[in-house]
Amino acid sequence: MRHFKTITFFGLLLSSCSNSEQQPEVLFATRCGSCHLAPDPAALPKAIWRDKVLPEMAARMGIVENGYDPLKKLPWTEKALIAQSNTYPTKPQLSTENWLKIKDYILSLAPDSLQNAVPPRLDPLTLFKSEAVKMDENPGSFITLLAYQKAQRQFIVGNVSGELMAWQPGIAAQQLGKESSPIVAFAERKGRTYLTEIGEMPPTEQVNGKLTVLENGRPVLVNRALHRPVHSLVEDLDGDGKAEVVVSEYGNHTGRLTLLWETADRKFERRTLLAQPGAIRTIAHDMNGDSKLDLVTLFAQGDEGVSVFYQKENLQFEAERVLRFSPVYGSSWMELVDYEGDGDMDIVTVQGDNADYSFVSKPYHGLRIFTNDGRNHFTESYFRPIYGATRLVAEDFDQDGDMDFAVAAYFPDFAKQPEASFVYLENRNTAGFEFATQSFPQAVDGRWLVMEAGDCDGDGDTDLLLGSFVHSPAPTPGKLLQTWRSNGVDMMLLKNQLKSN
Repeated sequence: MRHFKTITFFGLLLSSCSNSEQQPEVLFATRCGSCHLAPDPAALPKAIWRDKVLPEMAARMGIVENGYDPLKKLPWTEKALIAQSNTYPTKPQLSTENWLKIKDYILSLAPDSLQNAVPPRLDPLTLFKSEAVKMDENPGSFITLLAYQKAQRQFIVGNVSGELMAWQPGIAAQQLGKESSPIVAFAERKGRTYLTEIGEMPPTEQVNGKLTVLENGRPVLVNRALHRPVHSLVEDLDGDGKAEVVVSEYGNHTGRLTLLWETADRKFERRTLLAQPGAIRTIAHDMNGDSKLDLVTLFAQGDEGVSVFYQKENLQFEAERVLRFSPVYGSSWMELVDYEGDGDMDIVTVQGDNADYSFVSKPYHGLRIFTNDGRNHFTESYFRPIYGATRLVAEDFDQDGDMDFAVAAYFPDFAKQPEASFVYLENRNTAGFEFATQSFPQAVDGRWLVMEAGDCDGDGDTDLLLGSFVHSPAPTPGKLLQTWRSNGVDMMLLKNQLKSN
């Protein structure tokens, strides 16, 4: 889950500029590409650059642009924490002359508007039957977690109030517990339950997220010092019989990817695998055939991309960046699958987070398939534009031997194609990357933040459950907001009809 973000668009070079760096294009490449991939000036409209992004960019270089103060509306405690991060230097990091060169260079190349991608034709969704789910009679919906328990054939549901429930069709939800902040990750292993609380949903430098490990419903391990964690991987990485936890501390201006392991006295030791904000999800897989589990992590929040952390000895890891994306992409989720069936793992991503300085329908939002050459060199082999794509499930839903994709979009074009808040890509030709693209009218009944797959009725096929979170961090038609707040739809069950046909 990675919403309400504040993107670190522009890195800084603190050294003085050489003569060659006085050229605008070189200044732009070095100043805006030192900490992440330099964005294409044509990726955003001129007005957004001028009014939103450039003032923020200037502030990160210690320059005041048009009176912009990024800390103006923040409480003093948050201001103090941000000051410690040195996100906004108190002294200019480059001359006014060079700043104006960068600014004029960007605005000279930025278009007046973006050329919209042709929205995919959405055929009727035939494999699934939709059923709206109301967890209670309260208005609005704020689901933050969905997880599937295979043995019980039920879904675990968490909400913004910290409540944890078990739900399956036709049975009233069972209350499992209540935590102090929204639960964003749930895992079970060897009789233990692992709960991850985000602490604060909005962007913050406060470190008040929490990981709790339960046995028989009672806490046995607790870590209370996590910076806006959004995902936790629970896995025995070194094969010693004990599970480690890899936490994506998404953070805000700062953050990190953290490894936690249990000591003999039932405490957590920790190691930072990468001190970088924006970690969203980590998957464990042996990526180089050495019989050790490696880590594959998706990062956003400015320096977007995918890194592989190759495991060495004693839980030591060596990181390699295998994919890098523009900071305006809004990377949101990732799956690791053998799409081609050739024995190596390919990467599938969705990009579409739009809760930042640059809200506009972006033609580069959507689903991407990166195929692996067998040596962990990845090539973008397929792109399907889907505005605001933020969640992804990869599964052979129709059981025909190839990989299909379900995509939830938290930021679709609600004015022109609101039903594209859910898109099902049915694989018709793996080698040719041909997909039938489908949706359903009731997709507009919620704002889908989370999604999970599982066989909830025990008929042998895979169903989908969508969770709605109706907070609106970006412009949204008022009529839709009113509908979401009044209709009481918390979730949407998409029941697979394969075994029913």
